[in-house]
Amino acid sequence: MNTCMLSLSRGFFLIMASLVFFTVPTSAQPYSPLNLDASRIQWNYLFYEVKSPSADVITEVRLESPTQAEAQAALIEARQGDPVPVPAGGCRKITVNTTIDSMLHPPVKSVDHLWFDPQDATGLGRVRLRQGDEDFKKVYRFTKQGVFRHQKEPKDQKEASTEPDQWTKVIDTFYSYDADRLGCPNIVDRLLMIYIASTSGLLKNNQTLSLCVFGKRQLFRVKLRPAGLHPLRVDYMEKKAQGEDRRQYEVKAVRIDLEAKALESDLEKEENFSFMGFVNKISFFMDPDRNLPIEIRGDTPVVGGITLKLKEVRHGRTGS
Repeated sequence: MNTCMLSLSRGFFLIMASLVFFTVPTSAQPYSPLNLDASRIQWNYLFYEVKSPSADVITEVRLESPTQAEAQAALIEARQGDPVPVPAGGCRKITVNTTIDSMLHPPVKSVDHLWFDPQDATGLGRVRLRQGDEDFKKVYRFTKQGVFRHQKEPKDQKEASTEPDQWTKVIDTFYSYDADRLGCPNIVDRLLMIYIASTSGLLKNNQTLSLCVFGKRQLFRVKLRPAGLHPLRVDYMEKKAQGEDRRQYEVKAVRIDLEAKALESDLEKEENFSFMGFVNKISFFMDPDRNLPIEIRGDTPVVGGITLKLKEVRHGRTGS
């Protein structure tokens, strides 16, 4: 009898131990603490373009350095949660303008503004404006308990022809999460993947970064994984204060693959991750000598697989 009970006890212990082992929450998976060096980036403006029979796509990326007061004035008040404070020394602001002119759809223009802490890429606030199809303006404020979103849409076609400030359909939403329980050292925005790759030293140490990233409505575990060297031919204009030059050369670019997996949330339907309009097979290619993102590739919902090629880079202070 004692032997039987001992066997049962051992069996129960092994079962419970295996359950504990195999149901370790995502928090047990280590994320990468970020200590970024903004001085690794010498550019403040990038221009990408692709022309194809199905669509023309252009994307502009700008970096600026607003003061604490300027950032606080631009960020909305969160009606729920404790807002992530703006650093006393100011922050960074990245702006991405994209225009998609497709043969089968009306032209769509979108602009994203994101304020973030340059030391670890912690998100502070974001503004997203889309016009041309499914128009909206979404304003986000990152808090310690989640992300507050204030959304405006035109209520009808008549309003769609007016400025966003005149749209009257308003929806406020709070997307909650427990970053500590998930093991997230901080929450970054999906718009910052190239910035993080450029300022983290990823190109030198060749190690995968694992990040907690907020998408549109929930958190994702995103990995930036170096995937070897790939020969590329580049052709772009380089503009500096001293003048401009056309750069044409071949380079062994570092390919970085982006992998995303949704974390637990209270959403009824899991969100599909996207980055700068790409939804699948997302990769970007960096010139390791210039620390410059020269190509972005992936699948888009409107025109399928495309490659955005760098056509212009401007150097200078991010405040310029």
